[in-house]
Amino acid sequence: KKVSDWDWDSLAHLCEEWRNQLEFKMIDITCYPMESELSILVTVQKGWDSRAVFEYLARRGDILSEVSWNNDKMHPKQGFVEDD
Repeated sequence: KKVSDWDWDSLAHLCEEWRNQLEFKMIDITCYPMESELSILVTVQKGWDSRAVFEYLARRGDILSEVSWNNDKMHPKQGFVEDD
């Protein structure tokens, strides 16, 4: 789906897909679709799972352009971007 075609329902569907896939790995997340920004806020119930969630999302380069976590940014096809 092209980014211009995304709406709240498609973001919510993606959130549900991610939640189910990570739940299978025993990782509990909550997703909040943000249609106005075409982004998704993901929270992790157990902080020690944060890195695994970040890496999972970073591998989703087919639909994500950037993943941010604790002031780190990753462009899935380019790797980490250093902040100044």
